[in-house]
Amino acid sequence: SSFDWLRAYLFAAVISTLMVFINGFINFFESPDGVLANYMFVSEAPNVANPFLFPSLGWPLYLVPVHFALLLHMLVINIIYRAREVGPIVEKLRIWQ
Repeated sequence: SSFDWLRAYLFAAVISTLMVFINGFINFFESPDGVLANYMFVSEAPNVANPFLFPSLGWPLYLVPVHFALLLHMLVINIIYRAREVGPIVEKLRIWQ
């Protein structure tokens, strides 16, 4: 249906936001190894060469390019599939919906 790509993005954004709090809760208790929880890399950027990660932006701004890339990716995939569909529902929806 319309705007499912946006609902999927919002679901991913909510899950990653929840992970910030879950990581904080897990890190509240001291680990014997001194290792901190960093699930979904929302607490700190991983040390990788990735064109979408800018650790120099600091937390949480390094996540903005990743979210922008995810939105763009979902929109492009949605447009490709909408352009290939035929039928009555396609005539009601714009290609980006």
